[in-house]
Order: sequence, then structure tokens, then C-alpha cells
Amino acid sequence: MKKKVVFLLAVIVSMIGSAHNVLLACPNCKDAFEKGSVEASIGEGFSLSVVFMLLMFFSVFIGFSAKIYFTMKKKNASSHYFDV
Repeated sequence: MKKKVVFLLAVIVSMIGSAHNVLLACPNCKDAFEKGSVEASIGEGFSLSVVFMLLMFFSVFIGFSAKIYFTMKKKNASSHYFDV
């Protein structure tokens, strides 16, 4: 099981590493992030908005997951109390 997880992580990292050049090949993105250009602030704004949206998605997901986890933990603790 542990070998499968390590192998899966290695495959994911290698795929991200190989896609790095493809992701940087977009000419509009390259022009938007050049230092000193007028469009640089627009590109940085888009980048920050994407990061903000991803953070909100993950924070909501983690919040719901934590709520479910702690509710199930509380339910299991109360059921063990009555089993005695």
C-alpha cells in the first residue's frame, strides 16, 4: 500500500514537472507577467483572484470536512458510553 502511494506521488510530481514548460508557453500569460509592463498589474490581479478563489474553495471544503469529522467523533463517543 505504501509503495503504491509513493509511486502515485512520483507520477504526479513528474507530470507536473513535465507540464511546466507547456504552462509557460502561453504568449499572453508571458506578456502579462513581464516586469515593467502596463499589463503586469492586470496579470498579477488575475493571479491573486485565482489564488483567493482556490483558498476559499479549500477553506469551505476543510470546514465541512472538519464538521463531519467532529460530528462523527462525537456520535461514536456517545455510542461507546451507552454500550457499557
